[in-house]
Amino acid sequence: MSARPCLRWALVLYIVAQFHGGDAAGQSDANLTYGSYLALVYAGAIFGGYIADKVIGYQRSILVGAVFMSAGLFAISYPDPVVFKLGLATIIVVESVEVRTDGPMLVVSVVYRVIAHGEQRFLDETVVIP
Repeated sequence: MSARPCLRWALVLYIVAQFHGGDAAGQSDANLTYGSYLALVYAGAIFGGYIADKVIGYQRSILVGAVFMSAGLFAISYPDPVVFKLGLATIIVVESVEVRTDGPMLVVSVVYRVIAHGEQRFLDETVVIP
């Protein structure tokens, strides 16, 4: 998934610090929010992959996803719980749509496009062997 897996652990710490004043009592609420976020990202990939492939298109999903991802990241930095949850929802939607353009899935997508559609030109432009 695209929203920086190495920084996901910081989401719980951020929620506790920002909305619960660093009190340990807010940890259960933060863990619930984090668990919901993670579940929705993985569940949304089923529908998001279809939307990226069939409705929006490969290149548009990357471009539109980048714009909405930046908006979502700015929204979660705002110290209001409602805006934070709206930003988190935006990030969930973007990650669901961009799941096939991330890391190993990008390689699978390139290979699929070449094999299934015979796009040799696409492979020539993508893979450059020195």
